[in-house]
Amino acid sequence: DLEGFLAFADYFFEGVFSDLFSPAGLERRSGRWNILCEVDTLMESLREGLDTLQAKEQALRQERETLLAGEEGA
Repeated sequence: DLEGFLAFADYFFEGVFSDLFSPAGLERRSGRWNILCEVDTLMESLREGLDTLQAKEQALRQERETLLAGEEGA
């Protein structure tokens, strides 16, 4: 059914190209790009916060071990 395929291809590619090159399509892609950038920034901030918390946790564990070792020696 070549006619059905051509109708589908015409409809599909018209939608793709209108999304890619029309002002509305460009605006949607720009909005998506902004959202992706915001998500990346948020993820980086969360990773930095996690790293900070993990470093604090490690320092507290070491301090705890030092205090426990001092009590055992007393």
